[in-house]
Amino acid sequence: MGVGVVWAVASPKALVSSVRIADGHFDSLPLGPIKRGFSSQFGEWSGDPVEVIEEADGNRRLRFIETGNVKGNPQGGASASNAFQFIDLTALRHQQAIDPNAQQTLELSAHFERMPSSIDDKFPKMRADCRIYLFDITPEAIVEGWPHVLSEVVGIGQKAVRLEPGEASGKIVASSLLKPEATVALITLGAGVGMQTNTPIELGNYYADDVELTLTSTPQLPVRFVK
Repeated sequence: MGVGVVWAVASPKALVSSVRIADGHFDSLPLGPIKRGFSSQFGEWSGDPVEVIEEADGNRRLRFIETGNVKGNPQGGASASNAFQFIDLTALRHQQAIDPNAQQTLELSAHFERMPSSIDDKFPKMRADCRIYLFDITPEAIVEGWPHVLSEVVGIGQKAVRLEPGEASGKIVASSLLKPEATVALITLGAGVGMQTNTPIELGNYYADDVELTLTSTPQLPVRFVK
């Protein structure tokens, strides 16, 4: 006697759809610094000292200026420069008509580049990362409780890359399962010096571009138990 599991041969296919990120390519943002501090508005970039620059070919991208503390706490950590944006997952579910029985995965991708600068010898371990934090609280509560509110995340995805001066990362991807209770996603792009410090540090030439968020819906495979 035994119990076996029979899987359907023709499995349902995963569906991949794009999720709108405001100004993911930075082309429509004005040149200069983005909003400092922590914005609780959906679809608005804000964060540490970061600016939008335009290159000779007209392409605009994000440049990390110096490390900082997004809450402005002089005794808080300042080991990285980050840009933040909130995503409304409740609205996303209405727009995408999500199947509640399917497995949902959010993927955040970005391109990073590190150009040579005068600080390369002093900070050889600089790295860049993209992250997704999923919460079941309001953006205002996240801003108010940051960074201690990270203990309340219901999902997280992150991907980091270390680049030598003159290197570009290509596309890097952070992914997280989209749990049913998650109502807000906080996406971040960052560049850091690889050490703990409370003092702001100029980063030189670290850039981010081509930020995208996708939703993959994977239907549950049909299962039949037989004896």
